[in-house]
Amino acid sequence: MFEAVAVPSEATHKACPHTISMAFLYADTGGGHRASALAVKQAIDANYPGVVTALLIDPTIENHSSIIRKSDSLYRACIRSTPWIWAALFHVTNHRSTVWFMRRTVLHTLSSSARKGAGKADFDAIVSFHPLLSHAARHVADRASQRAIAATVMTDLIDPHASWAHVKMDAVFVPNASSAEKLIGLGVHADRLHRVGLPVGPQFVQSPTSLRQPARARDVLGLDDRFTVLLVGGGEGAGGLYRKARALLRRCPDIQVCVIAGRNKRLLRRLELLAGRSGERLRPIGFVDNMAQWMGAADLVVTKAGPGTIAEALAVGAPLLITGHLRGQERRNPDFVAIGGAGFRERRMGRMVARIQQLERHPEQLEQFVWSTRLLARPQAANEIADTLVSLVRARRATEQDSAMRSALSS
Repeated sequence: MFEAVAVPSEATHKACPHTISMAFLYADTGGGHRASALAVKQAIDANYPGVVTALLIDPTIENHSSIIRKSDSLYRACIRSTPWIWAALFHVTNHRSTVWFMRRTVLHTLSSSARKGAGKADFDAIVSFHPLLSHAARHVADRASQRAIAATVMTDLIDPHASWAHVKMDAVFVPNASSAEKLIGLGVHADRLHRVGLPVGPQFVQSPTSLRQPARARDVLGLDDRFTVLLVGGGEGAGGLYRKARALLRRCPDIQVCVIAGRNKRLLRRLELLAGRSGERLRPIGFVDNMAQWMGAADLVVTKAGPGTIAEALAVGAPLLITGHLRGQERRNPDFVAIGGAGFRERRMGRMVARIQQLERHPEQLEQFVWSTRLLARPQAANEIADTLVSLVRARRATEQDSAMRSALSS
């Protein structure tokens, strides 16, 4: 039901007062929330071995509310088939009053689910990686036997939903100034905001843009050393990837096309049939755990404007072609990429193919995009979040110890 990772028992925590335990709350509505939580956990494991431990909790699993329990499958169905429904839901609920009502009704059950997932462990920090779980994080932290830090890691890039704004959080980690301004307007105190970027896994940190070598990465993956386009549609394989792959194979006879289908098994089966007729120029791939390698092997990443994919591509120095966005939280993401010079956007299939043909003939034009990715990338975000969380816990402990000492001396 819950994914446990080296969770200290209550007895262990009391016996080792200098250790720190944290709980990370996420939900699998899209792959970005879990990926961000895992990235920070991996940073903690690498930087604080034996000192800080973490537990990943998805409170939506086995929740007694059928709507919440099925939120993952509902989200997938919406963004694949009826994105207009998702856009309507986003805009209808994107108000402080609506969020207030949701937290006191349908979302209230998430707090008890989070407490159940935490068990009897006594956590020092409860961190939400999902807009609907900040209330649960604050609730669990307030009911801990000792005062715990409650924090939020925002996984939207530019235009966050109002549910990300919880005014009682001790810390809120945001990607940039635009997202920070939005949360301040929703009532979050500016001194609690930390502008760090979006957290990405260590494999992206270990692939700095200054060492970008697509030809070598292609050799490792068993690909031909030719102009390579990587099509990505997030964890759900959304965004018309089959049509894009077919158009590129027809009109760009000399390029190599790799497609990450994610959890979309139907798409993967269709791509495999298409690959059999492509002369080995199409490589269909399912869900992968080595995305940094695939992005590193690509001359160009073609994707919808998912925040996680954008952050990962920037970290490895891969230029981006944005072909669409999910109406709502992704609305301004294409502008972030285009204005920052790390890529461009083309919504029409014909124009997309034409731009790729141009870049294939003039690959030197990609270098300017690669340079710009270095300016926008924040590959150390996960490390910064981990360090800040540890610092907050230690500061809270120091304050409590000082207060206890003052009380003892006064008595």
